[in-house]
Amino acid sequence: YQPNQAMNNSYDMTFVENINVLKGPQGTIFGRNVVAGAVLVTTRNPDLQELGADAQVTLSHFGGGTSASAFYHKEALFLTAPIVEDRLAISIAGSMSHNSGYTKNVYPGNPGPLGRSEHRSLQAKLLWEPSDNVSFLLNYRNYYITVVAGATIRDEVSTALRYPDAFVGVLPWQSSSPFNDGNQSLKVEALSLRAEVETGLGTLTSTSAWQKVDNPQNGHSPVSDLCSGARACLTLNYNFAMPKNL
Repeated sequence: YQPNQAMNNSYDMTFVENINVLKGPQGTIFGRNVVAGAVLVTTRNPDLQELGADAQVTLSHFGGGTSASAFYHKEALFLTAPIVEDRLAISIAGSMSHNSGYTKNVYPGNPGPLGRSEHRSLQAKLLWEPSDNVSFLLNYRNYYITVVAGATIRDEVSTALRYPDAFVGVLPWQSSSPFNDGNQSLKVEALSLRAEVETGLGTLTSTSAWQKVDNPQNGHSPVSDLCSGARACLTLNYNFAMPKNL
């Protein structure tokens, strides 16, 4: 369960088994936060019968014109193995990626690209079915992503554009920052246990979960002495940490 849309970045979609989009309201089943509907993402479970593996490698390049040249690569691996045939199995899924960034920094003296990102993801599952109508699924997930980002201007709208001394990127792939190390990061660690019992009247499901979120951010807004003097632009550094969700 994720409390807001920003947390959707913590899911690696590489080894997803299925996605269900449910029309709202869904509050009776999933709680008060899903009045408009719910999106259920199910990742692959361990196989109780067969040993299996799946791997993916992605390589790409983007660039040209006034944007920066950027390379992207991603590697992913999924392993599943039965421990006790038809009763107990384990699976491990992991991935990592790197994007060198195609957003061009137009601030003088800082030609390095922005938009660089790295991500690492690890998920482990333990499936136990002591009988044909009872199952327990233990799920551990660890996700980390960091992005060296800078604000871009959409539709050429920015207060700083009124001031001739401001350095502001006006194209979608341009940004302005006196620093190339400002970043936003997201680290998620989660553990859940799902128990299901099939009866003649239906399936009883119990879910217990714990989640820890760290979301520190730091950066800089476009610099303009005139804009700052008129108290029209924020030019101070910001460095803060989002509250942790438990």
